Amino acid sequence: MGDQLGCAYFALHLKDGVTEKDKLRGERMMQTALADLRALCAQDNFRACWLVGRNYELGIIGPQDHTQAVSLYGKACDSGFTTGCVLLGAMYYEGIGGTKDLQKAASFFRKACDAGLDKGCAMLHQWIPCNL
Repeated sequence: MGDQLGCAYFALHLKDGVTEKDKLRGERMMQTALADLRALCAQDNFRACWLVGRNYELGIIGPQDHTQAVSLYGKACDSGFTTGCVLLGAMYYEGIGGTKDLQKAASFFRKACDAGLDKGCAMLHQWIPCNL
């Protein structure tokens, strides 16, 4: 996973490069890295699922697909990869990729917070009313 992750970050840097040659090289590398990450996600590498979900959310390579992002963040969160929980909570909070649902958002932020992820605690206390 480390090699694919490193390649994905390097490709992302090149994709925003100064020269057209760098941009094209970065674009090709991103396609390869994304395919590798999808394969790793299918093998239950949940960090890879989170990264593929992030791609779908932001449309880094290809069009945005918020429904796919929600699904992949959910897979990562269910496995205990709490960054996926925070991002999933944010999508429910904003109503991106589905219906806005503050109770679901709170449950995902709380899951991340309970697992020790400070960002989950911050999101829970900043965005969610006290009665949820």
